[in-house]
Amino acid sequence: MKKLLSLFAVALLVATPAFAGDASPYTEVDAAQLKKMMETDENLVIVDSRSDEYINGTIIKGAKVLSAKETNGASLSEIVPNKDANIVFYCSNVACAASKYSAVKADKEGYKNLYKYPGGMADWEKKGLPVERI
Repeated sequence: MKKLLSLFAVALLVATPAFAGDASPYTEVDAAQLKKMMETDENLVIVDSRSDEYINGTIIKGAKVLSAKETNGASLSEIVPNKDANIVFYCSNVACAASKYSAVKADKEGYKNLYKYPGGMADWEKKGLPVERI
């Protein structure tokens, strides 16, 4: 029994750090939540994290284009000077990780109110929500 308890304790100690670091720096939102945020938060910043080759000529209405590769402290401060502003990152679709990388970089730069819209442009356009051509 002691050996079993010891193995359990070791397994718990080994597993704990993996879970402790898994906390996400952002909150995921769906299309309805993003639309509501756009209607109620005049200081909301929406960031399209796609690289140029993945932008199909449309972005979410009012979004700023800043690819995940180009996201850093300087580029973020140009489009979001207030680190307390609500920022929503999105990219192409649920399989695209660019918005996640951008949000993680923003977190490391001290931005606090971060959101990720995993459905991205594919979901937004499918729902017929406002876009703008670029």
